[in-house]
Amino acid sequence: MLVDVRAASEYEAHHIKGSIHVPVADLRTRHGELDPALPTTLLCTSGVRSSLGISLLMREGFRDLINVTGGTVGYAAAGYAPECPMCLVPHGPRTGTAGGA
Repeated sequence: MLVDVRAASEYEAHHIKGSIHVPVADLRTRHGELDPALPTTLLCTSGVRSSLGISLLMREGFRDLINVTGGTVGYAAAGYAPECPMCLVPHGPRTGTAGGA
């Protein structure tokens, strides 16, 4: 099971086909939608939010967990996905206007 823990706007812009979208902030309340008996891989942009998600799921009894280190940035760099603006500059401005306004 592949769980994408990015924000809705990031997921809608590009995601891996077949992934399940549960933003990391929602894992505390939505973990019941996931099967703890299945191997579960978490993915975000860089691996930071998915690492947090791993911790949250471990507290809920999940054991077979994998964090995709490098996240979608690494996935795209390996040639598995088209480049996206967020992946190219993951910590840059989130808008197209100067100054991030």
